Amino acid sequence: LNQFFTGAKLKAIKQAQTDFIIKTLGGPSDYSGRSLEEIHAVLAITDYHIDCFLQLVARALRDCGHDQETVDEVIVKLGNLRASILKSYYAKMGYTAK
Repeated sequence: LNQFFTGAKLKAIKQAQTDFIIKTLGGPSDYSGRSLEEIHAVLAITDYHIDCFLQLVARALRDCGHDQETVDEVIVKLGNLRASILKSYYAKMGYTAK
């Protein structure tokens, strides 16, 4: 996944991702950034990349001591964002996002 962050402003991206994920999981967040569709439209992200991201998140949560139920809940919520993230990719490939 690091190919998507080469030369990027990592500190700002980390903060935006943190704020967005907190908001997505129902916590208090000041996220007011661009939509997922807009952010990811210019990137060549595929289902494979989403799967890798979700696996990394699951591993990080387990490494931090979270139980499997919590891990599963977070992965489902983040996984539900797949269609928004891949909307541009699906359009280019002629697929309809579900």
